[in-house]
Amino acid sequence: MREQRLVAMLERERLALEEHIRQLQRAIAASRRAMRDALTGMVDAPMLRLHAFSITLQSQEQYRLSSVRAALHERLGSARQSLTEAARARRAIELMRERHSRRRRDLIVKTDAEALEELAIRAQSRGAVSGHSL
Repeated sequence: MREQRLVAMLERERLALEEHIRQLQRAIAASRRAMRDALTGMVDAPMLRLHAFSITLQSQEQYRLSSVRAALHERLGSARQSLTEAARARRAIELMRERHSRRRRDLIVKTDAEALEELAIRAQSRGAVSGHSL
């Protein structure tokens, strides 16, 4: 269960991170459009510098988040592998329990059959001793 919670938490992190990256990509595209629009008509140099600076910062943040996403992807892969191993271990334990239960049932059936056979032999031998046959 711990492994499942970890995988779920990392998946939520991954989804949030990817959404943040998509927002940055949209913001970069909007800044580029605004910068292109600012080049028509009268050019406002301070505004162009502001857009260029904004694009640079957003691109750096996108690059940083891509690195975070790569590290998160590795952690998620490890967590999924742990989850798979835990599931295999649980299944192995279940199989061992089933095998043990089956052996115990077989032993009980065998013991009961031997006890019934012993009772039948005793009853038959008592009948033979007393002169009665079954």
